[in-house]
Amino acid sequence: MFLTPHMPSFILRHRIWSHIMEIRHLDQALNSLGLHELSEDELRNACYVRGLNSVHLNAAQCKDWLIKWVQLSKKLKDSEASLLLHSMVLLSTNYLKKLPEKSK
Repeated sequence: MFLTPHMPSFILRHRIWSHIMEIRHLDQALNSLGLHELSEDELRNACYVRGLNSVHLNAAQCKDWLIKWVQLSKKLKDSEASLLLHSMVLLSTNYLKKLPEKSK
C-alpha cells in the first residue's frame, strides 16, 4: 500500500479503507478454506500483510496469531473497519511481547 503524508486526506482514507476491505475479504477466504491449507511461507505472508513481523516466529506461532486474527475479523462488520485497523497494531505488538524469550 503506497501512502505518504503528502497525499490529500481523502485519498489516504480511500486507500486505507480499500486495504482493510481487501484484508477482510482475504480473512473470509481463509475462514472458509482453513488455515491448515497454507504453507509456512503463506502463513508468514498472511501475518505480515496483517501487521505482524513474523521473522522470528515459527510456523505454529504464525498460525496461532492468524487464528486469533481471523476469529476477530469474522466477528466484526464492515462498518467496524477502524477497530480492525487498530487491532493490527494492538494484536501484533502485544503478541510479540507475550512470547517467552527462548521462542523469539
